[in-house]
This record gives sequence, C-alpha cells and structure tokens, in this order.
Amino acid sequence: MPIQKMSKTIFFFFHSLIAGDVFFIFMKGTISSTISSVGTISSIPNWVGIFEPDDACDTTRCCCFFNELQVFELNNNQLQIIGSLTGQCIGFPSTISQIAPIPTGFQTYLLLNGQSIRLTLGQDSSYISYVNYAYAFCSGSALRTS
Repeated sequence: MPIQKMSKTIFFFFHSLIAGDVFFIFMKGTISSTISSVGTISSIPNWVGIFEPDDACDTTRCCCFFNELQVFELNNNQLQIIGSLTGQCIGFPSTISQIAPIPTGFQTYLLLNGQSIRLTLGQDSSYISYVNYAYAFCSGSALRTS
C-alpha cells in the first residue's frame, strides 16, 4: 500500500469569561495524517511476535534487552515474554523468560531485578517501548520483525 496523506479542515471554538465579559475565539485549522504500509492503527493490540530492541538502553549502566524480544501466547490469558540480556546483568542469566497476563490494552508491566518495567505496544503493534521508572537511561524500544 503506498503512502497516503489525508487532511481535514476543522474549526475550533473557545470561549472564556474574563471580568464578566464573554470572549469568543474562532480558529480554523487542518489536521493531517499519514497512512503507510508500515502499520494500521488499531484498537485491538497484537502483542504476539518477535521484536528487535534498539540501542537506547545504556549497557554500561543497565541490564538491557538486545538481539530479540519474543512474545508468545501460552493460552487464552497468558503471554510468555522471552528476552536476551546484555550489559550490567550481574546475577542474571543471558536470557529471561516471564509469564504475564495478556493485556486487554496496549500496556503491561514486568518486574525485572525488582524494578517495574512498563511495556507499551504501539497503536499499530509495530513496536514495544519499555520504560524503567527507576532508571530512565535503562529504557528503550523494540521494532517488530515478525
């Protein structure tokens, strides 16, 4: 599917009460969006797949995902998340495997080394971002490869 650009003209209406006076402001604008073959925005998340982590996570200070992050459906209500680790992973195996409930939305959480990691699936299910709340420099994202 080729890239398609779509735009729609909309009107904004604001009103404000200042010192008893009423002011009305009308603004005209255009909202544009781009649709490409990369992915389609969906309200149904597709967590299952293989993702390739980027290098945003600081391996000199963190234990980071690398190579592959695999997500499998075990049954109707559980996912298995398998990830290769690199960096400061003292006491960790080179690969971790965790089981989590299948999220009903685009976010779930993992516990890694006692730290909460938020996983967010992109609206088009083409990537997963992971955020380490305790150490932001240990965060990154992974692009779907299959």
